[in-house]
Amino acid sequence: MNAGEKRAKKRTAGLRRAAKQGKRKELGRERRYMAWKHLTRNQKEVARRLAHGKGCDYVHDGSWGFFDRFLVFLKGIGYLTTLNLDGEGYARRMITIAKLLLTYQARVLLGIDSVNKIPHMLFGDIGLLMTLGWTAMQIKEGVCKRGKGKHDGPIHKDTLPDCLQRLSAEEITQCLNDGIQLLRKIGIRFSGIFALDATDLTTTEKCKGRGVKRIEHKKRDKDGNPVVIPEMVYGFKLVYVFDVLRRYVVAAKMLQIQESENPYLLEMVDQARKNIGRDVIRLLLVDRGFLDGGRLWELKHKRGIDFVIPSKTDMAVSQDIRGMRRLPEDEHLRRQEWDTEEGTVRAVGVAGLTTFDEYRDPRRKRTSPQPINAVMVTCWEGHEYTPGEEKVFLTSLGVHTPREVIDRYDLRSLIENCGNRDLKQGWLINKYPKKQVDAIRAHVYLTIGMFNMTLAYRSHEGEEIAQECIRRYRLKTMAQARHKCMIVCGDHYAIFDLEELMMLLGQPVRCPMRTDEEQFRKLHGL
Repeated sequence: MNAGEKRAKKRTAGLRRAAKQGKRKELGRERRYMAWKHLTRNQKEVARRLAHGKGCDYVHDGSWGFFDRFLVFLKGIGYLTTLNLDGEGYARRMITIAKLLLTYQARVLLGIDSVNKIPHMLFGDIGLLMTLGWTAMQIKEGVCKRGKGKHDGPIHKDTLPDCLQRLSAEEITQCLNDGIQLLRKIGIRFSGIFALDATDLTTTEKCKGRGVKRIEHKKRDKDGNPVVIPEMVYGFKLVYVFDVLRRYVVAAKMLQIQESENPYLLEMVDQARKNIGRDVIRLLLVDRGFLDGGRLWELKHKRGIDFVIPSKTDMAVSQDIRGMRRLPEDEHLRRQEWDTEEGTVRAVGVAGLTTFDEYRDPRRKRTSPQPINAVMVTCWEGHEYTPGEEKVFLTSLGVHTPREVIDRYDLRSLIENCGNRDLKQGWLINKYPKKQVDAIRAHVYLTIGMFNMTLAYRSHEGEEIAQECIRRYRLKTMAQARHKCMIVCGDHYAIFDLEELMMLLGQPVRCPMRTDEEQFRKLHGL
């Protein structure tokens, strides 16, 4: 073989390799597309096929119908792209991360409190799986038989928590923040009044990566003597910024349970501003655990955000204002009394106190403390506080009318009821898929993401259910899906009432209770 023939042979072999690589790339793109493919709802097309006797590919009850509209909403606003993570912890992937995370969030939305219930309560709803993007072949045969015993769905139930465990803290945190930033992009309005709080997420001692703290319970023994019983508590702490009126979580961070939340005040505020806008947060209602003069000074003077925070009893500024309880009013001291349904409230507002030594620029240690305002409650709902036990609140707001400051801080209780309690009781944020820190972090952040998206969906649909918790929401939407069935024809699906289905099959019900045959046929062009 001469040199020319050798070069020609090499060129031919190179072209063949390039062709094979091109086919592989094209096949890879096709597989990725198919892996994320969703059915399209088309009532008229499915009705036409059934009316002409062409049959269907699949039929199932429509109990999942509420998820159909919600998923269309998520797709429409681009939420699914926030779930499309790289999954750096995966050596090999047969399913897109986005599909696995969306399937897991369906578990969250449906309130499935245990991974062991996923095969029955989630994988048993074939219509829902197909809406999430699983194909009929995947549902019937499974994506992969590797490591599986009895077939219980398109994937093994442990695949979902395993996926969460493989996601790094950076990936899942970015996923959370992308979802929150999406709220601003779709025009969600925020109230401007936010609360910053921390709540414990307890685990068992066996949880990997958990923290531990010691708490003491004061009780009495048999003889009535006071005793202190120590207890070790294991788990994590969730710190988050919460819109107290619109109820969105706009920033969140998970710490070990023994860590103090105090150093994270400015970090949480900065992340919230990055997510929803620099000028959205106008007032921050802060728990006593974040009391730090230097950070509060930066919050007001560097970021332009007002605050209200309870003071501690042993602080000089608290003792200072308590000594003014009997002083008459002047330009710096104002008294106010008002009646509520529970009883009378009396408060004293004092402006320009300079005995909060830490309230100054932390970078200039030698400067004098800056003036800060305070409100002291002397009587709360008919209960008169004895001298030295009054409740004191520090604030950057004006205190000419102390009631306004007290009423604003009273809104912080909403983060306890509509935030902490609803996330734990309604959204099962403390029902972890796995006893491992990365899986728990992913579960917590994905739950918050679905919590926000559900609120946005309610606002988008214009339904007056903002006051309803997730449990009532499930019952209401699922009740609307009675007597429904889903029909799949190729790439399309439709949801029909059983009476409508009988009409399409040429066997109309003689005494229909819910449908009008003439109106139905006109609507679907039959």
